[in-house]
Amino acid sequence: MDIELGKENGIDLALKVNEVTPYTQIIYITAYMQYVSDVYQSKHTYFIDKEKLDKYLPSAIKKAKENINHLKSQYLYISWNKQKNEVYQKDIIYIERKTRVSYVYTKKEVYKTSLKINELILLLNDSFCICHKSFIVHMDYIKDINHNSVQLMNQQIIPISRSQKEAFKKLYNRYLLTNK
Repeated sequence: MDIELGKENGIDLALKVNEVTPYTQIIYITAYMQYVSDVYQSKHTYFIDKEKLDKYLPSAIKKAKENINHLKSQYLYISWNKQKNEVYQKDIIYIERKTRVSYVYTKKEVYKTSLKINELILLLNDSFCICHKSFIVHMDYIKDINHNSVQLMNQQIIPISRSQKEAFKKLYNRYLLTNK
């Protein structure tokens, strides 16, 4: 993105891009160094002086790729009835599998997917754990653990199966030690 684009201002255009697609990686390449502070109005990855393009462009592209990979690890990408959803993993409270459909419960809404529990857990970060063959819980939302159930912050009670109990408790204790 250049700063001066004819009649357009590159910073204003970048702000519009940020609104529509907040994950787009913007690299400013310009000869107008007086805008170096102004670009911070927008979310961007790099600012390069055109005279130093050869030197800094490879680093800027590497940084943009790292940002994209980091963002991918923060989202769960699922689809249902040809509708694709990008769900922020920190907002997922738990996932339940019922009659060939997995329901992803978030703070605001519920998403559906045909993916199975064992497929979903591979797409999630290490904040999630299977506590039952039909449930995945986000460990940040656990309020209490009883003998055979988990109570979540939203008061939802999730069962812990006998076969998962030991592994679940180990993972949860390790998670508490490293994340809280």
